Formats: sequence, C-alpha cells, structure tokens
Amino acid sequence: MSPLTFGSLIFHGRADEIATLARLAESLGYDSVSMGEHIMMGAAAPPTSWALTGLAIAAGATERVRLVSTVVLAPLHHPIILAKETALLDAASNGRLVLGVGVGGEFPQEFDAVGVPLKQRGSRADETLDVVRRLWREDDVRYQGKYFQLNGVTIRPRPKQQPGPPIWVAGRKEAAMRRAVRFGSGWFPYLYSTSRYRDSIASVKELGLREGVSLDGFTWGLHIMCVAAPSAEEAKQVVHQYLAGRYTSPERTDEFVRTTCAAGTPDAIVAQVQEFVKAGARHVNFSWSGEGAVARRSMELVAREVLPALRSMRVPET
Repeated sequence: MSPLTFGSLIFHGRADEIATLARLAESLGYDSVSMGEHIMMGAAAPPTSWALTGLAIAAGATERVRLVSTVVLAPLHHPIILAKETALLDAASNGRLVLGVGVGGEFPQEFDAVGVPLKQRGSRADETLDVVRRLWREDDVRYQGKYFQLNGVTIRPRPKQQPGPPIWVAGRKEAAMRRAVRFGSGWFPYLYSTSRYRDSIASVKELGLREGVSLDGFTWGLHIMCVAAPSAEEAKQVVHQYLAGRYTSPERTDEFVRTTCAAGTPDAIVAQVQEFVKAGARHVNFSWSGEGAVARRSMELVAREVLPALRSMRVPET
C-alpha cells in the first residue's frame, strides 16, 4: 500500500451539494473529504462552510473516506461544545474523523462577531485543545485556565478512536508548529513553497526533540490549492481569478501560484505535487480553486490522471 494519501475539498459554494460531492469523492478513490469554515469573510463575501456540520452531512453520505476539517477555527469554539461535537461525529462515523485545527485571523470581522479578541486566538486555541483532549478520554474533568473553567465535566459518547481522533494543526508560523507538537498528531500547513515545507518539517522535529515529544506516527500533511484543466493557460486564468486580491497582490500572483499551488494540466500537477512529496508531504489535501463545474472538473481530472501516478511514486523517508 502506498504511504501517500489524498483528500478532496467538498464545499464549492453550494451547501446543497455537500452529500453529492462527498459521494463523488469517495467513488473517485480519494482517501478523505474535507471542509473548512468561516463565519463570514466580509459583508459581500461568498457563502462559507462550517466544518463539523458539513462533515456530519458527508459522514451520512459515505462509508469509507476519512472526514478531515480544514480547518476548525479553534478559538471560535467553546472546548466543551467542540469536544461534544467531535466525539459524537467520530462515534457516528465509526472513527473516521480527523480534527484539523487552526487559529484563523485573516478575517477579523468574524472574531468581532462572536466577541473573541483577535489577539487571544493562539492562547485560546491552546486551552481549547488541552480541554478537548481531556474530555475525549477522561471523566469528571476539572480545569482552571485563563479562559475556561471546568468543574467536573464528562461527555458521552466517547469518540470511537481512542484516546481521540487525530489532531492535525495548520498554520505557517513557529507558534503553530509548537502547537502541533504539544497537542497534535500531524502538521498541516497551507500556502507553503516546497522549500518552506521541507524547512517546517525540520523545525517541527526539532521542537519535538526540545519538548521531549515522540513524533512516531505523526502525519505530515499538506493543504494545497489546486486547479486542473486541459491547458496551462486555462488553469492559470481560474486560479488568478480566485487568488488575486484574496491571498496575494495581483502583481505577485504568478510567483505565488508557481511556488505554493498545484495548477495546470494533470501532468504539471503530478510534477508539482511530487516535489512536495520529496519535501516530506505524506497526506495531500486538494483545495479546489473555482466553484461549481470548474472545481468538479479539477476533482475528476486529478482523480483520473494525477492520483494513479502519485500513488505509484517511490516515496523517500521523511
């Protein structure tokens, strides 16, 4: 069996298509389906998903694929509610949940909307993960933190996976890497170049040694923006429309796409992803640029013409 696994994003702006896209991804041979979340991305922003709600719909529509949150914004959740939702989803899906978490911050208005100070997002996320992990496996949890206090809390049902679902921590800075070592079982960055990805693995390993934490069984994940098309020019046009002004300035979009995304013909995407695998990635989650039929075409092209080549690849040691 190949040590590489592959996931597909399943929210492309249409909430009524979640179950359909989850079934499609499973039938195409993806190993997991994923959803992210934002409360809002500005007053005139497009529709946004909510990870655990969407993944619950996907769980009911599928039998095999893992359910990966890409990502739950931990500081926007109360840890007791997050522990309860994730435990129930993992139990109901027969142990298929992977809790991907991040701290967000790109859209301050969603923090304002729920009354969470933006500057507290990292420290709140740390407390939340600490509490969630305890609630997954302990009874009568008592906790006195800066933000949360528990005085004898037990949740049932417990997650199917024990001591709890895998936690993959997303981010781009050292604080996120430290969070991955202390609370997680996987590193899951986004919008990285291959060189930065390779360096981040070395940094996470160094932090593990410093913290005295074993990284045996640790997952080296990658969440990568992708558009597959019959021609490089068509792919470039789609990804430019999606990215410019959102993640980078229009004048820097070409360089940004070339170094951090997988965009182009299927053959080009194989070559691009292979470089990330050589840098250490072992789970590649594709985040489709564009919406509707454009995103679905990318999902199908990658499944048919990219995944077979990647699965047959000789994978180096991480």
